[in-house]
Amino acid sequence: MKRVLSLATMLVALSYASPASAEVKLGGDVSVRLREVSNNTANKKAYDNLSSAYRLRLNAAADLEGGYIFRALISNEAPNGLGGV
Repeated sequence: MKRVLSLATMLVALSYASPASAEVKLGGDVSVRLREVSNNTANKKAYDNLSSAYRLRLNAAADLEGGYIFRALISNEAPNGLGGV
C-alpha cells in the first residue's frame, strides 16, 4: 500500500511540472584572404610572393527556460604561407 501511495504522490507532483523547452541557434562564417607582394627582382619566383590568411568563427546561442541565456563564440584566425614555405 505504501508503494502505491508513494507512486500516486509522485505522479501528482510530476503532473504539475511544466515541460522544459530550449532554443539553440548555431551560425558562423569562414573567410579566406589571398595576398600577393610584388617585387621586381629577377631571382624570385611568382608563387613565393603569395600568402593567405583565414578566419573561422562559430556562434552558438541558447535560450533556456527560466530566463537563462548562454552565448559562445569560437574563433580561429591564422596566416598561412603558400609556395616557398
